[in-house]
Amino acid sequence: MNTTQLITLSLVAFASTAALADDITIDRSPFVSVTTRADVKAEVLQARTQGTLLAAGEASRKEAPVQVATSREAVRAEVRTANRTHTLLAAGELLTPNRSVRMN
Repeated sequence: MNTTQLITLSLVAFASTAALADDITIDRSPFVSVTTRADVKAEVLQARTQGTLLAAGEASRKEAPVQVATSREAVRAEVRTANRTHTLLAAGELLTPNRSVRMN
């Protein structure tokens, strides 16, 4: 690596750190809770007894289970047919009305 490349690379690296800078704004308004500590404890105990208490760090909403309309064998048959007719797209490609486009 020559000197000009090294200097250019270091300038780009230095300039990119400015994009990461952020002004921290502190919210000084007082926080007023709408529920009491006892209410929160009661909710936690109720969720624990019902088995709906989520572990720390888990999502707060449950995802609906995915409903699959076609069977695994039907999908395999569809892939085999597309492969035989040379209409099977490579992984990462998307079929549009006029052409296929590579997705990156």
